[in-house]
Amino acid sequence: MVTYLDGIINPARYLPWNGSFGWLGYHGLLSTNDARNFSAENAIHGSSWIPATGIPYTPGL
Repeated sequence: MVTYLDGIINPARYLPWNGSFGWLGYHGLLSTNDARNFSAENAIHGSSWIPATGIPYTPGL
């Protein structure tokens, strides 16, 4: 996935990651179909509300 945090996001307000996640080790090799499940469109139905915010985004990969 390609991600970018613009100046509108203040990363200091997010909690540091403490490593508690269900996967052991690094899992970076997702298929395109698997990765598509985590896109803004599929994960949070982005096209139904993000455009109204004026924040630029890409709904798919």
